[in-house]
Amino acid sequence: MKTIKRFMAAITLTLIAVAACLTPSLNASANGQSTIQSYTEDSAKASHTPGISASVTTKSGTEFYSYGYTDKSKKTSVDPNTFFFLGSVSKSYTGFAIMFLDERGEIDINEPITKYIPWLNFRLNGQEYSGSQVTIANFLYHTSGLTNKKHLKLSVMENSEDILEQNVRALVGADLAFEPSSQYEYGSPNYNVLAYLIETVTGKSFATFMTEEILEPLGLHENTLLFQENAAGNLAVGHKPAFFGTRSLVMPAALVDGSKSTGFILASSEGISRWLNIFSGKTYISDFWTALVKRALTPDTSVEAVDGSYYAAGWMITEDGSMIHHDGEVPGFNSRVIILPDEGVTISVLANSSSIFAPDVAKGINVLLHGGKPTMPGDSIFAVLDTITSAASIVLFIAICLLTFLIIRRVSRIVSNSHKFGLPTVKGFIIIGITSIVSTFAIVFSAIFPSFFGYFWGKFFLGFMSLAVPLAFILLSVTAILFFAHNTLLAISHKTQG
Repeated sequence: MKTIKRFMAAITLTLIAVAACLTPSLNASANGQSTIQSYTEDSAKASHTPGISASVTTKSGTEFYSYGYTDKSKKTSVDPNTFFFLGSVSKSYTGFAIMFLDERGEIDINEPITKYIPWLNFRLNGQEYSGSQVTIANFLYHTSGLTNKKHLKLSVMENSEDILEQNVRALVGADLAFEPSSQYEYGSPNYNVLAYLIETVTGKSFATFMTEEILEPLGLHENTLLFQENAAGNLAVGHKPAFFGTRSLVMPAALVDGSKSTGFILASSEGISRWLNIFSGKTYISDFWTALVKRALTPDTSVEAVDGSYYAAGWMITEDGSMIHHDGEVPGFNSRVIILPDEGVTISVLANSSSIFAPDVAKGINVLLHGGKPTMPGDSIFAVLDTITSAASIVLFIAICLLTFLIIRRVSRIVSNSHKFGLPTVKGFIIIGITSIVSTFAIVFSAIFPSFFGYFWGKFFLGFMSLAVPLAFILLSVTAILFFAHNTLLAISHKTQG
């Protein structure tokens, strides 16, 4: 009997051991920590990102993975307490504040925005469209008709004390991209409206309200900031792609002060991990805050999902509810946060460069947590454009030098009377016609290029882009002019006979 029991016990232990080996573990073991750290470092190095900090929370606790520098010129190391601009992850804080005011009865998200901001009116299909037909919820869930592609370019870039109000007033009379409540299309201007609503209702600045009413009660005020000066020297400096590498940039004050609600809240890895743990349910504050979290994570399913996700109060939620997520991107910074509610897992990635694609890094960390082998993250669109335009600038510069030489040579021949002016041949007219079309296209394309991203040439667009981008288009325009001049000169000058 004892022999049988021992045999059964041995079999049981063996099965348990085998099961443990075959079941992917979400605990960040020592080896797992090392792997995530290496992956994070390799991702930063490959994209020329100066500094990166990630957090991973599983059932066994929270781990942090940091690499690089807050400012590559000063070589100050990034750590879990380094502050980064969150980009659009900031919207989760703004959306939560709106739900907070709604819960307290100070606003009703189903009421029209004009109840609180009477002068905010729009246009639709060129016709006047009253703001009384647009609810607070429309702005909260990006169903108002304000979109990045059409309205982000209206942002005011000259700083002032009332910069937030100016950004909202810039939207007055704007033509909506679609009828409110008919669809969901992401647009940061929606959250500028919400921030101004908060200021109007509470009588406090957005930054003060968020600090006093949201961050302090949640115990986040020391590692999540609305005031840049409180970063106490531990603020990461933003970097952007520049000629096959990266360079630091100075953030325009108007952008920071006028768009805190949409992209310029500061947090460290420590701070964002605490924020995520509140929303994952791992951290309990009180019944009031738990109920508020539930409301904030309830998506608007009255419109179709976009890219497999609905929008909630500052969060994107997959159609099956298995993932809560948001990306963030402002000049010089990139971020991604993920909550896997069924697994009790949260992941954050903060980087001080727009050359890296943080969503890919977060995805790779998630793959590692589940025992897989991630691929290296791809470059951001800004890094890709830097590579293309940096190479193009070199080629175009050579082309300009060659065309300039050819034009000077042709002019010198005319001056020396070895060539003279005359009417173009039929072939010459065709060459001039084709050249004029090609050159005009190149110049027009250079002028309108930012519109493909919903911008125009200016501080906001150039804040994201490498200097190689405008340089390449300047060189392209110069090349187009010289190309036209050269071919026209060839067509109207002929070798002197005899």
